[in-house]
Amino acid sequence: MTSSSSNEVVVMRDPEKGYALCREFVTTTILPRFRRAVVQMLTLPNHYIISALHETVISIENVIDKKIRKIMVGNNHSAEYLRTRVLHFAGNILFKSDIERKMKMLMSNAFKVSFLLYETLEEKDNEISVCHESVLVMLRETVMHLIDPNSFDVMSVVFQAHNQAVWHIIANMAKRKCAISTELISLSDNTKRCQRITDWTVIIGLSRLKPTKKTLQQAMEKCFITTLAEKIYDFVIVEYPQSSGVIDDLRCCMQNNGGFGRMLLMDTLTKDVEQRLLQVGVGTTEILEGYASAVECLRRLDPTCVIMQQICSIIRQYIKQRPDTVRCIITYITGEKREELSEQLAMRRTAFLDEEELVGVNDELVPERNWMDWLPDPPDANPCQSRRYRQNADVFNMLVSVYGSKEIFVKEYRELLAERLTKSWNRDPQFEQRYLELLKLRFSEGELQQCEVMLKDMRDSEHIDCLVDNLLPFPINARIISSFFWPKIENEEFTMPQALMIGLDEYARGFEAHKGSRKLEWMSAVGSIELEVELDDVKAVVAVSPAHAAVLSLFTKKETWTVDEMAAELKMDKRNVKKRLEWWQNSGVVYASAGESEAKTWHLASGTSKMERLQVEHDMEEDVSDDDKNEDMEAVDALEQYWIYTKSFIANQEPVKAERLHTIFRMFASPGQHGPTLEDVVAFLQRKVKMNLLSCVNGLYKVVKDAPAQ
Repeated sequence: MTSSSSNEVVVMRDPEKGYALCREFVTTTILPRFRRAVVQMLTLPNHYIISALHETVISIENVIDKKIRKIMVGNNHSAEYLRTRVLHFAGNILFKSDIERKMKMLMSNAFKVSFLLYETLEEKDNEISVCHESVLVMLRETVMHLIDPNSFDVMSVVFQAHNQAVWHIIANMAKRKCAISTELISLSDNTKRCQRITDWTVIIGLSRLKPTKKTLQQAMEKCFITTLAEKIYDFVIVEYPQSSGVIDDLRCCMQNNGGFGRMLLMDTLTKDVEQRLLQVGVGTTEILEGYASAVECLRRLDPTCVIMQQICSIIRQYIKQRPDTVRCIITYITGEKREELSEQLAMRRTAFLDEEELVGVNDELVPERNWMDWLPDPPDANPCQSRRYRQNADVFNMLVSVYGSKEIFVKEYRELLAERLTKSWNRDPQFEQRYLELLKLRFSEGELQQCEVMLKDMRDSEHIDCLVDNLLPFPINARIISSFFWPKIENEEFTMPQALMIGLDEYARGFEAHKGSRKLEWMSAVGSIELEVELDDVKAVVAVSPAHAAVLSLFTKKETWTVDEMAAELKMDKRNVKKRLEWWQNSGVVYASAGESEAKTWHLASGTSKMERLQVEHDMEEDVSDDDKNEDMEAVDALEQYWIYTKSFIANQEPVKAERLHTIFRMFASPGQHGPTLEDVVAFLQRKVKMNLLSCVNGLYKVVKDAPAQ
């Protein structure tokens, strides 16, 4: 070592001592400055990061070169060897020390910015493209210095930063792709996206780190799964079947990646179902629609049906606690969703079995022809649950399973069928017969025998109607039922009007002539009678119950009656007589004299404005086209099948506005249908008011206490 007088230069012949000096220089001088530089660069806007990183890396290399030249003057061979060792040491100190995390973040940000610049090269004008290309060249030069074995040689740090950037880039691609309308989302073709990432990696000087197409494809599919998991509730419950394409792509992505994201999807869907669907404010029918969508959609997403059983069990446990669930399910299956379920019943000819019936059955036996297709259950499958029961479940079976057993379903179906056949104005025995035949594919024939008898009674009734029609003084359409096979129908005994009994007796004689020893027993409280009421040249046609007709018919004998007299004459309960009189009073046909309630006398009205209004309404209806009239009446009549449910709902929630019931009835509508209008609902409720089954005060409807069965 020698020294000069003015500009002192230390000449080091021993490379090891020179290396020690350089290490001390890097540790004490460069490292503190580099720490401060990294912190400053992290605060820079993105478009300055690449140039700042390039300047920092090049300046460090230049400072080290200058230091080595000073201490190794005249020893070029040793200087080159020393340079490589010092740069390696600097790489370990600067890029792999306590600031490694910050450096990875900084480099990852630089890579992400460079990809954005690369994507915009073809979209910008020449001047901007040249500028962007120069920035990419600058990053390439920086990367080459960092990964060069003769320089810093920090390939692992660059590799990790590049991986972070690629994952972020792919995640952004997935978010953009999944942000569009559900029907347009397609995850199938990712070739162009993968190729862009590969080309960009080569341009920035990382061809050795170029990911394979398979690696990029898997990373992209995982990002798609993670992104779509955030919207899984909408895809499964709200938008299905419109989201079926997305569900198919999601299933393929999960299968290609060993079930990646399965637990994330299940946990997210479970949380969203509990927070969005299983709430007090959500109607039972709406929950059933979500339940049915979950069955169909999750069967499609997960062929093992494990996810479906997990989610549906949560919904099932909640909905069992609602008092209207049983009736809503049977109405949903045989009403709102009947066409769709009819197709499923016809396609899947598998018997419905309770899970208990499969206890002890070896459902792991696989035919030899299916050996190559067999797959084990996923790890999250319930080992106590039959695979066959789980995978054979469809919408129909899952809805029926809410009951707890098929016997309860059959019982409820029989009661609703009886109600629709006897009380619904728009009954459809032909459809009911077809639907029953489809149900027999899922149940044993004996379980539905009573329902078959009920439908046979309807066919026989129509046949009898035709046979006795020419014997009757007025048209009669009867429902002749075999009471042993039908559910109990509430009846009210009273004396029918003589004019009506003449026609009924003729019908009975005609029936006995064709059926021999069998006799008819009329149920006076069931059915309806169409009357033409005329008061002082004002006419109105009304459809009322036989009890209402019997009360009014007494005024053909004399014009004044008391409640006691009418009750004795008709052998009807006084309260029921009074309620039916009050209904006719509201219609403007009768009125009560002043006095105490029990002492009131009832008279036929004359010149009443209410009757005139009924006549005007009747005339206006005649002016309406037959098509419009029939359409309106059909919409109102269609609500008759929900009367029992409506009555129970109002009784439990009273008083209720028509608007609230309108919202509920619209939930009953099948997908693609609008449901009844508010006017239809009001007309339906007013019909029940006229029948004295409901009362309406200030727009609020209440059930009339002790109302007769209708």
